[in-house]
Amino acid sequence: MPRIKLLELDSHELARQMTIMDFKLYNRIKPVECLDKNWGRPDTDVGHIAANVKASIEHSNQVTAWVTDSILSKDEIKKRAVVMKHWIFVAERCRLLNNYNTCMAILSAFDNGSIGRLKRTWELISARSMQILQNIRRLMGANRNFSEYREIIHRINPPCIPFLGIYLQDLTFIEDGNSNFLKKSNNLINFAKRMKTAEVIRDLQQYQSTHYMLTAVPDIQEFIKTHLHSSREEEELYNLSLKLEPR
Repeated sequence: MPRIKLLELDSHELARQMTIMDFKLYNRIKPVECLDKNWGRPDTDVGHIAANVKASIEHSNQVTAWVTDSILSKDEIKKRAVVMKHWIFVAERCRLLNNYNTCMAILSAFDNGSIGRLKRTWELISARSMQILQNIRRLMGANRNFSEYREIIHRINPPCIPFLGIYLQDLTFIEDGNSNFLKKSNNLINFAKRMKTAEVIRDLQQYQSTHYMLTAVPDIQEFIKTHLHSSREEEELYNLSLKLEPR
C-alpha cells in the first residue's frame, strides 16, 4: 500500500471516500432496529437486534476520535493548525455532499474538550476557515431542537446521509414520553405513539434508496479504516492536549 499522508489527500476526495463508507452503514439500518430503544440494549448470544444502528454510532465516534488524534499528534502549533484547517475543509465537503452524519462527527471533534481548549492553535486559523466552521456550527447547532438543520434536510435532494443522532433523539423522546397502551386500559394499543414512531422511521428510510454515484478508492478506504481503528482513548488525548498547551 502506498504511504498515504492525511494532508496530501485532497479534502474533497477524503470527504467522498468517507461518504461511501458512512452511506454503507446508514443504508443497512432496518426499521426494527429503531423500536424500543433497541440500540441501547446490551448484546446477546445471538448478536444484536440493532447491530447496524450501533455500527453507525460506533463509526461516528471513531471519526471524532481520529480527527482529534490527528490534530493532537502534531507537536508544533503551526502543524496542528494546518491539520485543523484540513478537517474544516473535509467537513465542508461532506456538507456539500449532503453527508450530515460525517460532518457532525468531524464537528464533534472541534467542540470536544481536547481540541476546543487549544486556544493558541485556534488563533492561527484564518478568518475564512473560521467562517466556514461557524456556518457548519450554525447549521448543525442544537438550538431550538436543531431547527435550521431540520428545515434544510426536508428540502434536500438525495443522495443524503442525515445525522442519525437526531432520529435517535426523537425516537427516545417518543418512547419515553408515551405509554404503549392507553392509560385507562391495559389492552388498547396507543396508536398515536406508533404513528409518531413510524413517521420518524419513514424519514430515516427515505434517504436510503438513493445511492451515491461515487467510486471507492481502495487505498484511501484502507487508509481511513486503519486510522479509525487506531485512535487513542479520550482520556489519553485530553492529557496530550494539556501537555501541548498547558492551562
